[in-house]
Amino acid sequence: MPESPSQFFVVGITHVDLAWKRGRAEMSEMMEIVVIRLLDALEQKPDFRYHIEQAAHFRELQRRRPDLVARLRPFIEAGRVEIVGGMASTLECNLPNGECFVRNQQIGLDWVRDTWGVGVKTGWLVDTFGVAAQVPQILRGFGIEQLMASRFGGTHTRDLFVAHGLDGSRVTVAGWSSQAGYMHPENVAWQFYKDWDGVDRCFALADQLTGPGPFLVLPYTENEMLVSLRPHQITRERNLERAGQTWCTATPAEFFDAVAKTGRVLPVVDSDLNPEFTGCFSLRHAIRLANRRMETRLLEAEKWAALAGLEGSAAALENDWWELAYVQFHDVFTGSHPTVVFEDVMRVLDEIERSADRMLVNAFEQFAPKDDTDLEDASSVSATVFNGLPWHRTDTVEIQVPSGWAGIARVTDRDGTSLSFAVKEGIVAADDVVRVRCDVPATGYATIQLEAGAAEEAVWNPVGTAAAIENAWIRVEFDTEFGVKRLVWKPTGAVLLENAGSWLVAQRDDGNFQIENPSGAEVGAASGTIRLEEASSPLGQTVRLSGEFPPLDWAGAQNHLRWTAEFFLPEGSPAAHLALHLDWKGEATRIRLTLPTAIDSATGIYEVPFGVACRKPYSPRVNAKGEWPAHRFVTLADARYGVALINTGVGGVEVSGGTIYTTLLRAPRAEYAGMVADMTSSQHGTHDYSFAILPYAGIWVEAGVLRVAQEVNNPLIAARQDGTVIGQSSASFLSLEPANVVLSGIKSAADGSGDVIVRVYETAGRATEAVLTVSDTWADRGRVWTCDLRENRGEGITSTAADALRFTLQPFQIQTLRFGRSPQVK
Repeated sequence: MPESPSQFFVVGITHVDLAWKRGRAEMSEMMEIVVIRLLDALEQKPDFRYHIEQAAHFRELQRRRPDLVARLRPFIEAGRVEIVGGMASTLECNLPNGECFVRNQQIGLDWVRDTWGVGVKTGWLVDTFGVAAQVPQILRGFGIEQLMASRFGGTHTRDLFVAHGLDGSRVTVAGWSSQAGYMHPENVAWQFYKDWDGVDRCFALADQLTGPGPFLVLPYTENEMLVSLRPHQITRERNLERAGQTWCTATPAEFFDAVAKTGRVLPVVDSDLNPEFTGCFSLRHAIRLANRRMETRLLEAEKWAALAGLEGSAAALENDWWELAYVQFHDVFTGSHPTVVFEDVMRVLDEIERSADRMLVNAFEQFAPKDDTDLEDASSVSATVFNGLPWHRTDTVEIQVPSGWAGIARVTDRDGTSLSFAVKEGIVAADDVVRVRCDVPATGYATIQLEAGAAEEAVWNPVGTAAAIENAWIRVEFDTEFGVKRLVWKPTGAVLLENAGSWLVAQRDDGNFQIENPSGAEVGAASGTIRLEEASSPLGQTVRLSGEFPPLDWAGAQNHLRWTAEFFLPEGSPAAHLALHLDWKGEATRIRLTLPTAIDSATGIYEVPFGVACRKPYSPRVNAKGEWPAHRFVTLADARYGVALINTGVGGVEVSGGTIYTTLLRAPRAEYAGMVADMTSSQHGTHDYSFAILPYAGIWVEAGVLRVAQEVNNPLIAARQDGTVIGQSSASFLSLEPANVVLSGIKSAADGSGDVIVRVYETAGRATEAVLTVSDTWADRGRVWTCDLRENRGEGITSTAADALRFTLQPFQIQTLRFGRSPQVK
């Protein structure tokens, strides 16, 4: 029999950023122009095919030009235009919370279904900065089994392969690793084009493909580059002229279908396809710090609204998820853009916070109503403290001191037991907060009482050349020579860090917005003068270090780097909390926090969305200079001890030679893609960071690392009432065990049924029996189902106890449950 002809699928795309070198409104106008040109091409050429992505573009276009969205529908229904990804935006998938990926995908798919009546077959993470390790499982949870991508971490050389997720989920990936030093020219010819010469180069690459086929030819363009009919012209010519070959314009789904029909066994690779453009991890870091707070706030608003049974809460918060999808769009989230975009992003984050807070206030009032007709004496107020995490917490909550109070005399729980507290002074009296250590049930609340009294003055005592903080677990020593002198694990006396004069360093960096170029020796904080102060309170001990770097000879005229670091050690916890304040002016510099430990290991355990990944040092390459993306923590361990660094949004971390490095900020000097450095990209001004440093003995998952990371990033929330709180003084709605199973989110079902969605995942790579205890105040324990990420019901689950569900999770498995609403909720 004659051989089948080689099949070439020419798949066109115009990727339009939600924002990048230009602002959001200008990019929306650009998208409109692209769609007009695309419709013209579709109407001119009956065999022309194309694909489109990012539902956020078309949602905005529907608002501005609904006629264009309507004209696209018949082409989408006929299969001539494929909507790929189906996401609201092609988000940065390594640093945001995993729930953000799920919401982004969910609202995008729902919009595509409701607007165009179709589903999505092909995932899309093109131009994003790496692919997260759990992407295969997330996509499969949405029924997507194939993925187009363009950045694989710089070392993968295959253009068609199977990505193997942490849990074993698999997706077929086609694409091109744009930063790799070499790619095997087997199956995919991928070329960015600005003109016909670029298109011709793409087809020339197709002639060099050596694989068995079918072949993907992808002339790719972006933004202001309009849809070109040149690929269509060449495709028709080749189909007529080349014997033994078939050429057609196509969609990605048609290419993947052809691959599946061959039955080929594709190479399998680890789905942790990172790192990419590590210089972005610390560029305009304010975006990522604010994002961490806002995504947590939004998830808490969803959670408490669902538990309170607030009708319509999912719909009310949906626009906030669309706005967060804009913030987390990869070229926005990374900070690699002009100041006008940066300022817009920070404005959007503020709006999300206000919206989430309104929902939280509404939800909290359902649990802790107050009787304004029976006011307490003006010298006493109540506060209800909410814990969003699924275990009982003894932790600190911040509550604003009532206006007019000189201070706090006493804080008690509802039984009258005194609680430890300390007043934290603000810039003005109205900013003063009281920090209270209290007990709060798992995913629940507790009420406390504050009494006015004499002002408590925070007293910082200067010390000589040395100071220390310690409790039953650790001792941290400081001096004026090194700053951080020693970290001791007290149960065994093991010294885990010593003479760390390089704990804060500055280094020359001649890189641009996206790519670092560090050179020369690091300058440590110990090169300047260090001052020491100490303070203690009923909450714990604090040492404050402060100093100033000498002028950096590469950083421009009148550069300065002043710093203050407060190390706080609470009673009963081995985690030392670091509040770091920088005052910076200069250029061409990166500033890093480092932990030079005594641990003999170069492998870091990095938290990633929905799991962890073990990573080793790598040789610097074009766009990656040592760091990996980390979610909330990285831990470095040997056979006996470990040290974890827990962050609140600073996500680039390098582990090498027993040292943990994380870049706090970069001030790029070089131009990139037409963008030049200014004050916001150089990050002039003051900056505040929060970390926790957790030493431990044994295995990280049993040492509380995960729980401390969650507590640092999900603080207790206080709702203050000026009247008497009515009802229960405390309640718990849900608890979850064991510690390696994480509560990912609680939300009202998107379909408006009143059902509640609860998602959990296993994070340590262990098969585990999970125990989920729920209250019948919100859940009907007789109506529980597993479901996919689209929230479609699967199998029912039967309670094994009056209030507990037991179910098995495989290593790194994400499990979504759907609960019927309790009849007690009206």
